[in-house]
Amino acid sequence: VFRRDLDSFLADLRAEVGPQCQVVLPAIPLEETALPEPIKSVAILLNNSFDSEKRDAAAARATVHFIPKPAMEMWQRAKDRYGGIVATDGVHPNEAGYTVFAEYIGQELAAVLKKQMNDKAGTLPGTAACHEEAVQVVSQAASVIPGLADRDQ
Repeated sequence: VFRRDLDSFLADLRAEVGPQCQVVLPAIPLEETALPEPIKSVAILLNNSFDSEKRDAAAARATVHFIPKPAMEMWQRAKDRYGGIVATDGVHPNEAGYTVFAEYIGQELAAVLKKQMNDKAGTLPGTAACHEEAVQVVSQAASVIPGLADRDQ
């Protein structure tokens, strides 16, 4: 059901924004949640299944990109730096958790765009306007996400 819904979503999105624009499907890290066992393990297994479907959907489409989960070491560094990274509901990130995840997504997205522009010199599907707009969005994110502006983009 998830894959069918994802394919339908991607088709609807393409119909709305056009086939050339890039779509990013990020993995959702649940490993740091404070859910009790066995609920936590079941949620992680289901989530991994959804992420696998997103990875496959991206692999089948030149303009759809899957961003994998960040390494567990990244979360550990975030916990060391900020203390907790999970909100009081035990599921969602707190402000620090969202900041760390947004920084990671921004870095990965910048790498995808940079690779497209460098490797294929603009021959991959996607218009220059879409690339330019995406690079501007990443640049704007870098100006508001602590630490992202200091990274190699």
